[in-house]
Amino acid sequence: MFYFEAILFISFVYFSGFGYRKNKRNMMLLGSFCLFLSLSAKPFVEGFNKGFTESSQEIKQSKSAD
Repeated sequence: MFYFEAILFISFVYFSGFGYRKNKRNMMLLGSFCLFLSLSAKPFVEGFNKGFTESSQEIKQSKSAD
């Protein structure tokens, strides 16, 4: 996960700098999107895994109770 975040952060720096120099707003937008993904990917994946494991445990408990 660390490498994924690092690659996206480096992409943010590159696309934002390149977009600013060439006056290309879409490149700057892409850089901002990379920053958003790099900051929000880890909490999303952790929450998804936690919810998935809790729901699978509840399903197992309900099947064993029947």
